Amino acid sequence: MIPTGYYKRLVLELCHACNDRRGPALDKFLTPDFVDAGIPALRQGFMGAIVEILGLVGEGNTVVLRARLAGIEQVQFFEGRDRRIATRYCVPRHIDLVR
Repeated sequence: MIPTGYYKRLVLELCHACNDRRGPALDKFLTPDFVDAGIPALRQGFMGAIVEILGLVGEGNTVVLRARLAGIEQVQFFEGRDRRIATRYCVPRHIDLVR
């Protein structure tokens, strides 16, 4: 079993790669079948924004990141597999979830 700290560190490294604008380097963080249910998409607009980390918690292979991108606070859920990030779900704070 891979320790929780491994995936937390991986998410932090991914954020730093995005802040450094190292787009092509993303593949080393993501599984080949990576699923992105994020807004904005990790491989698109996410690369243009500075990721300000506000909080990070992890349990098992799941990491929750609270961050601010382009002034919008978000909660992002990452799930790891095979020492890489397999899925990402994102909930921007400005979205009205109760309708």
